[in-house]
Amino acid sequence: MVTLYVAWSIFFGPQPGVEADDNNLISEGPLGSSIPTENEVFGPAEGSVLSQNNSSSTEYNQASSSFEPITFSVKHDGFFNSRLSTQNGGTFLEYNLPSYLGAYSETKKTSRGGVSYDPDIPFEFLFTANNAFPDSMLGCNPCIETLTSIEGVVAKHNGQIIKDGDEVELSGADDNSIIFEITLLGGDTSTHKMIFNSGSYSVSHTYDDLPDEKHLVVWKNGIAPAERFAWEDNNNFCAGFVDVSGEEDWNEMNVDHGDLNSSLGVKWAGVRNKFFVTALIPISRNTGATLSPVKNNLEQVSKQYKEVYGRTEVPAIHDIEIEFEKSEQINFDTFLAPLDYSIISAYESQIKKREDKDIGLSHIMTLGFWPLSEISKFISLTIQYLHAWVGFAGYGLILILFAFLVRIISGPLTKRSLRATQKMQVIQPIIKDIQEKYKSDPKKMQMKIMQSYKENNVNPLSGCLLMFLQWPIMIPPFIIFRSAVELRMESFLWIKDLSQPDYLISLPFDVPFLGTGEGWTGIGILPLLMGFTLYLTMKKTMSNAPGQNKMMLYVMNIMFVLLFNSFPAGLNLYYVCYNVLNYLQQKSTDSKSTDVSLFSKLKGFLQKQKK
Repeated sequence: MVTLYVAWSIFFGPQPGVEADDNNLISEGPLGSSIPTENEVFGPAEGSVLSQNNSSSTEYNQASSSFEPITFSVKHDGFFNSRLSTQNGGTFLEYNLPSYLGAYSETKKTSRGGVSYDPDIPFEFLFTANNAFPDSMLGCNPCIETLTSIEGVVAKHNGQIIKDGDEVELSGADDNSIIFEITLLGGDTSTHKMIFNSGSYSVSHTYDDLPDEKHLVVWKNGIAPAERFAWEDNNNFCAGFVDVSGEEDWNEMNVDHGDLNSSLGVKWAGVRNKFFVTALIPISRNTGATLSPVKNNLEQVSKQYKEVYGRTEVPAIHDIEIEFEKSEQINFDTFLAPLDYSIISAYESQIKKREDKDIGLSHIMTLGFWPLSEISKFISLTIQYLHAWVGFAGYGLILILFAFLVRIISGPLTKRSLRATQKMQVIQPIIKDIQEKYKSDPKKMQMKIMQSYKENNVNPLSGCLLMFLQWPIMIPPFIIFRSAVELRMESFLWIKDLSQPDYLISLPFDVPFLGTGEGWTGIGILPLLMGFTLYLTMKKTMSNAPGQNKMMLYVMNIMFVLLFNSFPAGLNLYYVCYNVLNYLQQKSTDSKSTDVSLFSKLKGFLQKQKK
């Protein structure tokens, strides 16, 4: 457990990118995921010049128009609900997932902390006027900055004109598109076609008959915060891109950042919070991307989030820009979805099949460094597979079943490690006698100790080696279950939300580093159970250890209880089950060892009687 936390703190916490080596400099993405180098058809264009906007600017060249935009709603196969506008040639104004609840709202306040957060309304991806955003920062999700002087826009579905306030429900592949017919100044026309891909969170955008020039596609403001505790989205926020050479660049956490710029074409550019992602995936050839933190015109936004909503900080806000090569047609996808590996990998497969491109979008997820990232992916898919079979029982039972599967895999290694530890403990008195007898002759002492190991068939390194081999099995669940969107808002027994601590008793005061912060500290049942089960396994393992070592382990056990008191209930539930199974295996191993030891003693006694 100690190594788990230390390893997580060092390797898996939010951190800036690192260089792979001197010859191939590749920045590491969130939690160290790396992208293989690939030029393919994304290829860089010679002489590309990406528009560089000031990082503090929030103003774009909005399309000047003399028409009044209409708004209408679109529902897509239960995947998401959206409100669109004909503004700027067709754009999203709202976008939410009906299956994922929880958003900032003035309709409700939490009992602890007084935060205006409603857990019963869908999460809204886009910032809106309700969040005190000025009109100049809205209506560009997406839009083409270079498409100016729009005289009028008509939206159509299945050839029928969409009127203001209409509701369009998409149910199949035959009626899954919205077409915006754009009239430009001087009478020229263009079209913007949105295809809501069936069975996917992606939307394909095609602009036709554009002026034959470079075009800058813009997505304003990034992604809205989703979690009641500001630090959750702040600590897990990430904005970044992967370019066609495989290099990455990231702005991590909600802190002061500068612009991210790519002078090469990008495979994708996007932003994420703890559980959700917004990404732009260019299909046509592009010349680069810029992700700019928004710093100006936020006075009313800051007041809304801090004073009205009661959030401790203003959320991270980034604009995304991708510049496309000179062309009359551009194609790109928008992907707004939960950070679920099965969903993202399915979309990656769709792009591979449709466009023959490997985009590596899953690298924006919290998966860990390679090869742990591959194990994390396998765990995510295993959880989804179990959910397909026993989904009726909820993710709580799935975590318990997964703990059983891990114990089946790691059981043989644990068994050998326990036996190696027991052998070492048995010969400790012999080792101490040798150390005392030959303390004046270190060379001879070492020789005698090694001789004792050989005579008693003990390898002093085997226990450590076997424990090390279990790391790839033990660490990935720690990474996955701390940020698994599958656990968000999922209940189990007394646990209301597996992605939050299972506090049954709330304290009337806040204890720093003990609770979730922001006015909520409590006492959870699972951290106490985890501490107790950990104590049982330690007691078995350290039964013959010196008193000082035992005391240190018990103190560390208490520290882990306090630490895990603020961790998600799903993670603690998994560890409780894992520790219980580990303890049962220890008892079984001890019982068998005792039987063998008694048999050996009896056999030795009978042999002496014959002599």
